[in-house]
Amino acid sequence: MDSGIMGIWKLLNQALHLAFVFCLLQVQVHAVTFEEASENFEKGAYENAKIQFEQLATEHPNDIEITYALGLINFVLDNHDEASPYFETLLLTEYEQISTYYLAMIAYGRGETDTVIDRLNQVANQTIDLEASELASDALSQIGLEELYQEL
Repeated sequence: MDSGIMGIWKLLNQALHLAFVFCLLQVQVHAVTFEEASENFEKGAYENAKIQFEQLATEHPNDIEITYALGLINFVLDNHDEASPYFETLLLTEYEQISTYYLAMIAYGRGETDTVIDRLNQVANQTIDLEASELASDALSQIGLEELYQEL
């Protein structure tokens, strides 16, 4: 073969090699989406969801929805020490009430009764987040029943 054809053949071979490597990279590097992580959470695949949300948090460190998701996942996994900082971060956001509720539940698990009652009363008596208010009211009722039962 003459040198012109050899040069073209070599360039074509290099282009094919680069295209192959690029295809491999595309397959191996898959960016996780919020929706995929949320689906794993909804399916009960909490560990997978946690890994995915942690990856998202490195890419979007100030995203409060991701922060809330990591707090919730850690709470569900009983990793309360890991959940607390996420919820504390959210206290000055629109997630303040629901975060206060989860912090109260973490305090309940630690036996911090005064903190629990103060936080749950705070959430139960506000009207900004009605879902959190209902959860707090239910928790206060449950705690009241438990204390009454223990007194008997």
